[in-house]
Amino acid sequence: MTPRSAQQNAMIKDETREQILSGALRVFSHRGYAATRVSDIAKACGLSHGLLYYYFQSKDEIFTELVRRAVESSSNALLMAEAIPAPAFQKIEWITREVLSNVMTDADSAYYFLIMTQTSVTDVLPDKIQAIMKQSSVPFDVMLRIVAEGQIQDSVVAGDVQQLVTAYWSAIQGIAIYRIAFKDNFQMPDADILLRMLRAV
Repeated sequence: MTPRSAQQNAMIKDETREQILSGALRVFSHRGYAATRVSDIAKACGLSHGLLYYYFQSKDEIFTELVRRAVESSSNALLMAEAIPAPAFQKIEWITREVLSNVMTDADSAYYFLIMTQTSVTDVLPDKIQAIMKQSSVPFDVMLRIVAEGQIQDSVVAGDVQQLVTAYWSAIQGIAIYRIAFKDNFQMPDADILLRMLRAV
């Protein structure tokens, strides 16, 4: 048998790490942070305890990585949308369609919404996770600015910006949770339904 190259070993290591994170994402989503044990994650991934500990030292390290990814990906996506040289409502439309598409086609995306919702109301978290969560308001804050810009451009409905954005993100989170709850029986709402919440008549 030909020995594996360093590149092949690195690829296998990365794939196993992603397998652990994806499995852990579902376990944390269903059991919550406090009730989840390393043995639960290992079982969900079909791995031994020893192999899991080779990649992560603890469940805290796994959960921290999941929260970091969720915060960074959502923040980067919203900041990128804000930087697009386009009218405000086009940015809102792009964000809405992109988020709904991800929730529908990428199961992990919906689970990330769920664990971020859980994490935001959990008070028993390691300091490192609490520090990361301080950055989790970036998507909300970016949307506040885009909606306010849209009101100036008369493309977004008049009203309290904070309330409008709260309603918008609450709808998105609810859709993500329904995606998990109803699985194959879930029907994704058309993006235009959400966009009508914000579009000026």
